Amino acid sequence: MDYPVSNVPPWKHQIEAWNLSQDKPAFYFAMGMGAGKSKIAVDTCNALKVKSVIIVCPKKVIPVWKNQFELYSPIEYKILSLTKGSTVKKAKLVKSISVNGLNLKSRS
Repeated sequence: MDYPVSNVPPWKHQIEAWNLSQDKPAFYFAMGMGAGKSKIAVDTCNALKVKSVIIVCPKKVIPVWKNQFELYSPIEYKILSLTKGSTVKKAKLVKSISVNGLNLKSRS
């Protein structure tokens, strides 16, 4: 599969990482800070035409992900950043979303 459509052209090592990840049920992009892991993650969502994705990351970088999708993706995504509440409450919300879908209008 060719490298997915993106708003920003990939670097050579991102294309190489993308090519290595093909035809695998899972893949870990083990690259250093600033190497473009977020871009590859967003581009992978575009390529797979995902309807939903859960990104698990440190609380400090949760707000960054909305910007990453806006920067790299020509596809518009609904982003729900779970920065408040206990782990138990967030887990229940994620489970509810996975069963019932995401309805941003009902959340405040």
